[in-house]
Amino acid sequence: MKGSVYFYFGHTQLTHGSLEDLEKLGITPREGLALKFYDLDADEQGRPTYLCASGVLYREGEQWHAKIDPDSFHSILRSEVD
Repeated sequence: MKGSVYFYFGHTQLTHGSLEDLEKLGITPREGLALKFYDLDADEQGRPTYLCASGVLYREGEQWHAKIDPDSFHSILRSEVD
């Protein structure tokens, strides 16, 4: 999704796809960087959606993670943005 970074919300660690999105957006990860994240999902009717949320980057050892704001979760129909 344009301007957002892929993130698997089941974990805190950024995935390879997350890091690729950051690179494509020209963003260098840094502590405290606020970002918008998305993952693929579906609504109750089975329509494809993006699950979206905001979060902040932090580092543990050599790995980047995101702390997601639980109040920021929302869904967007993929057909509305693709």
